Amino acid sequence: MVVGTESREAGRARLRKYTTTEAEQVEEVTLREERAVVDKETVAVEEVRIGKEQVAEHEQVSAEVRKEHVDVEGASPRTGGAPPLSGEVR
Repeated sequence: MVVGTESREAGRARLRKYTTTEAEQVEEVTLREERAVVDKETVAVEEVRIGKEQVAEHEQVSAEVRKEHVDVEGASPRTGGAPPLSGEVR
């Protein structure tokens, strides 16, 4: 971390100086200000690596397979007189 100050122009002001015995004198003065300056630098301290491992697995499964057959006869009011349906359900 770097810490310091910076001086820069903040504006200008006119000073008018006069006395009763002398002539009037005008001077212009530059006003300056100091500001705090802070700079921060990021530094890597630790490193993390991530990897993945592929695994393939084969397994044999056995089970009884069934088929169902459905026959539908007659017209439904929604279908508007569609022909009878017949098909398999798995």
